[in-house]
Amino acid sequence: MKTVVAVVFYSGLDDLDQCLKSIASESAAEARVVDTSPGQSAVELCLRHGAIHIAAPRNAGYAWALHQGFDSVPDEQFVFVCSNSDVVYQSGSLAELSALAARDESIVYPMQLTTPHGPVAPHIALTTFSPRSLLARWIGLGWKRGLRRQTHFVSQLSAQDGRFVPFPPEFGGSGAVIAMTAETWRRLDGLDRRFFLYEEDRALSLSARHLGISVGLALKARVVHAGGVMTRGLDFQTLDEAMTSERLLWEREFPGTGHLLIAVQRLGVGLRWIRALLRRRPEERRMYAALHRTLWRRDLLSSVPREADGFRRPRNYAFNPSEASRS
Repeated sequence: MKTVVAVVFYSGLDDLDQCLKSIASESAAEARVVDTSPGQSAVELCLRHGAIHIAAPRNAGYAWALHQGFDSVPDEQFVFVCSNSDVVYQSGSLAELSALAARDESIVYPMQLTTPHGPVAPHIALTTFSPRSLLARWIGLGWKRGLRRQTHFVSQLSAQDGRFVPFPPEFGGSGAVIAMTAETWRRLDGLDRRFFLYEEDRALSLSARHLGISVGLALKARVVHAGGVMTRGLDFQTLDEAMTSERLLWEREFPGTGHLLIAVQRLGVGLRWIRALLRRRPEERRMYAALHRTLWRRDLLSSVPREADGFRRPRNYAFNPSEASRS
């Protein structure tokens, strides 16, 4: 079965060069680059590596861009691989992902390495979105226990036999690389385009389990994703965008209870402000104070700005500077 790799690109030409080079080494894989960058800067690299260039009319987020890539494929039957542009595929990994996705109609994730020779990154297993995980994230309740479970699961992977390991219920896969058949994509309607950035991978795992679709790791498929170990940092717009995505996912999974998440987020931001104050970190303190004021000023569940076609306009203009004047 044909394998199509949709690479979403916004910035980082050196990373994209390495990504396309690794895809080109797999004879059965076809790369399609969805270029959301200002000025469509990926054209030359696509020509160099034989990839198909798709000029996105705007930057409407990772999930939206993947839909552009999927819709550009004329075939009915193929394996669709969603990919960040800072991922490097090790030899044979795309073939393994494709074979497993086609064999069981599963959603398959590769092992992510922080360097070409390891180690395996802990974030290959994301905690499933739930009230418990949000309390751990914002308040710290159960955080250490969750981290121990994640570390234990990742550490046991080397002892597993076979080619495919399903995620346990409390974990899902990271969105840096996702493989599934075109039929599975259509059943799920792909990744949820309402998410500009963050949480779309957790949403996918939840949707798949609702439909009885298996979600797991391909033990013999390996990619290097050094960017995956980076944190979101302390940028106001980045955190604002992440929290908006979190609220959208909560609204989808627990309709009518958004006030509970709002309370947890406000409390979490307040606690972080206090910690920054005690640790004498004035920049963090000012950032959390601004974020706290923003949370009180608007109800993100009912005032999410949208484009003319109904898709959410990103708050994080650090990723979308050309549209900043539209906010």
